[in-house]
Amino acid sequence: MAATTSRGGRRASRAALALVVVAVSALDGCAGYPYYVGRSKCGDDAHPTRGEGDHPSIDPSGASMISVENYWSSYDGSSETQAWERWENATKRLMPASWDVGEAYKPSGRFTLLVDLTEVVREESGWMVLVTCSDGVFEDIDMHEEHIEGNGGSASALRCDGKRLNPSLRTNKHKLIWRAPSGSSDVKIRVTAAAHSNGRFYQKSVVLRADATLQTPLERNSTHEEPSHDEETLVGDSKKVPSVEAQNLAFAVHGAMMFAGIWMLMPAAVGWSRFGRPGPNDKPSATWLAWHKWLMTGAVVAVVIAALVAYVEISKTGGEHYDCPHSQLGLFLVVVVASQPLGGVLRPATPPAGGVKSTARRTWEIAHKGLGYIILLLGCVAVLTGIDELAERGGDDAAFFHASLFVVYASLAVAVFVHLTRHHRARTNHTARTAFIELSSVDHDDDVESDAAPLRAVHKHPIPS
Repeated sequence: MAATTSRGGRRASRAALALVVVAVSALDGCAGYPYYVGRSKCGDDAHPTRGEGDHPSIDPSGASMISVENYWSSYDGSSETQAWERWENATKRLMPASWDVGEAYKPSGRFTLLVDLTEVVREESGWMVLVTCSDGVFEDIDMHEEHIEGNGGSASALRCDGKRLNPSLRTNKHKLIWRAPSGSSDVKIRVTAAAHSNGRFYQKSVVLRADATLQTPLERNSTHEEPSHDEETLVGDSKKVPSVEAQNLAFAVHGAMMFAGIWMLMPAAVGWSRFGRPGPNDKPSATWLAWHKWLMTGAVVAVVIAALVAYVEISKTGGEHYDCPHSQLGLFLVVVVASQPLGGVLRPATPPAGGVKSTARRTWEIAHKGLGYIILLLGCVAVLTGIDELAERGGDDAAFFHASLFVVYASLAVAVFVHLTRHHRARTNHTARTAFIELSSVDHDDDVESDAAPLRAVHKHPIPS
């Protein structure tokens, strides 16, 4: 029966390994709106080159469906911020056609880039963009900023020293204030747009060329034309989001609780089950079972807390739940981890001493151990994808530190497990050999008798001669 159980355990281990391979091959980033894609990335590196999470691959029609237009920001070409009565930061500002400068710019000039997604959005509002420029800088105005809960404050939507802008506003027409460089180099403006957590990515690039002779609207026209109101601009939800500090704290709590549950409490529970049982010559005790139960219960509590923290934080930021492999894997782990204690309560009874285990008992043992292996292996994948999420949030150094720490921890855990396994195996073999000698000595075998001589001192009763 022991051989059957061992073969079953090996099959469960192979199945768990195969499942991990499948999970790793399916992994993708959890990027939703472009707003959430790698905050530390700049230039072309900031834009996705393939589908992310539930986003399909990039739609090749994006270049023709996204419009990028360039206007002077003021009628006289001023490089100063416009007064409030000119409503420069109004989402529905309609730029006059006479202010259009096409794919040109005047060095050191101040311009308004209009990213029009109307053809893409059609009847659907709530679109967001990620915009980068190869030179010059964007300005952050109120409609771009990420509004923070609590104190009514806001965080800048700018990244990469002003060369990347992630407007928090959801609209089909984004007005972006851009200050041109003082030189005469060509400037590449690149846009990635997406809607919802599973919409397509659309991309557009334009090149603006310097023109020192570019005329301002005032120089072109004797009349003073002002921007008007654009009723075709659709404004979606721009609700407040938690502060960066609150998000980072939630991220840290989620990671710490998940790590403690799956990589600390669960291995300890497994260790008590495997190495804490009394041996054949030890006094019967259920201490190992009590430790196993309480450690597994603690693991379940930690994992559930980690899942709740993640769920609440995603709800606050307006993201989609379980829309990518990392979150789906996390949900699977929560369900499986929670099922382990329940399975322990419902386990079939063990036979009396010397009895034969029932088929139900053997099946339960294989399933219980197999699920344990699956949890540990998929927990490793969850940790690695969590570290990848940390890197996406702009914490490359922190991600490298935690990845290195995890490798060291996992290596130590494997070393301890191997050491305990060898010690346990040596102890078991010693007990079995001693029992064999005691039985064989009844036949007065001279070779066995000579082997048994050194062992007599450690037994309470001498071996009969």
